[in-house]
Amino acid sequence: MCAGSVAEEIRLPTFAASRTASLLGLLLGLLLVGAAASATAEEVARPPLTAIEAGPLGRSTLVLLGDLDGVRTVRGMVLAHVRPVRAIKGEVPEQRTVTVLIPGVRPTADRETPSVPYLTEGARGRYVFFLRPGPGGVAWGMEALFDAQGRVGAQKLASLEKIAALLEIVDYEERARETLDWLLEAQRAKGTWTRVNAARELGHLLEVRRDLFDDAVRSRIRKLASRGCAPAQRTWLLRLLKDLGADPPPSATEGAMPEKPGELEQALADVQDADARIRILEQHLHRGGPLAATSVIRRIRREDATVRVWTIRTFAEGGYATHLPTMRGLYAYESDADVRRAIVYATGLLGGDGDVTWLEARTRGPSVQREALFALARIRTEAALAALARVRARPRDDMTPGDIPALVDYLQGPLFEEVEAAAGRAVGAARGR
Repeated sequence: MCAGSVAEEIRLPTFAASRTASLLGLLLGLLLVGAAASATAEEVARPPLTAIEAGPLGRSTLVLLGDLDGVRTVRGMVLAHVRPVRAIKGEVPEQRTVTVLIPGVRPTADRETPSVPYLTEGARGRYVFFLRPGPGGVAWGMEALFDAQGRVGAQKLASLEKIAALLEIVDYEERARETLDWLLEAQRAKGTWTRVNAARELGHLLEVRRDLFDDAVRSRIRKLASRGCAPAQRTWLLRLLKDLGADPPPSATEGAMPEKPGELEQALADVQDADARIRILEQHLHRGGPLAATSVIRRIRREDATVRVWTIRTFAEGGYATHLPTMRGLYAYESDADVRRAIVYATGLLGGDGDVTWLEARTRGPSVQREALFALARIRTEAALAALARVRARPRDDMTPGDIPALVDYLQGPLFEEVEAAAGRAVGAARGR
């Protein structure tokens, strides 16, 4: 439609051409502002239903499961080369290898400088990358990533893919109901991480869609919290019930299924395969309460290294903080490097100020140095952050490599917490203990 016909349509008086064009431009601007305001109002009315959607998943245009095929530094830029496996959001690029720009790994003392997970040259593995178009379209920028390997990695990947599938539901109300149903069903999933993360995501859903939590849902949550919960999972469910004004469930001990004498020993008697033993231990842990956890941790030294690592990491993810002293006590006698790293990891998720000195001591040797730094960052109290600062200030030597300052800067930086959240981990005061 020409300018004159628009002027005639809205019954404008005859002006000079320049004035007419200016007025039409103003009108168009007002229409665009109105449309933007309408879109903003719709976004407010339809907020993200999960915490990860509100974070890196929502900001990313491409979420990619890929194999890290090397990291190199070019002209001061750190580039990761990723071989795509499949896209979780967006379309898989046609290139055989996707180049991802990793900012923030160079030394900086500015905690407000955007940063992303620390990747060193030679790194390998399968990760989920949250990506957005980079400057110039040559490489992708990274919002976050998480390790998709191992049992916990598989649980994280399955959870993310389920959320991405839910986002394909066009009708927002249907999507909200489906999200609630899935999060409730996930409270009885096989994996401890899945259960805890789903309980945490229920808290986010309550914040944005309280109307979904009717009496039937409250009753279901109360029943779920009454038995077979990991401590961290139960903590989140109890918060939900408190926020909803619902009566608390029985204590964890009262709600647990009674453990028969010798039941676990009998179930494991003729099972040699590590994966099969883990399935039995996990089932026992989920069916019981505190007594089941005690029987599982009590036998840890009789299991092989694979089972010991699983036990420690599962207790860490599940929030079994009362058993941290037992796990810490194993460290001095443990010869397997993976188990020692798992113990340090558990200390970061379950520990507090009383563990800072022990963790700082672990940063003085190369075997678990990086795990100890991450553990201090996850505890994130004033004492833990001070310990990180002391490590950063050490003279560079064989015990404190030159790239440690860059790593500490990232761990102290503002996006570390968000990256942890993308992996389903809360840090510092948000750990919910």
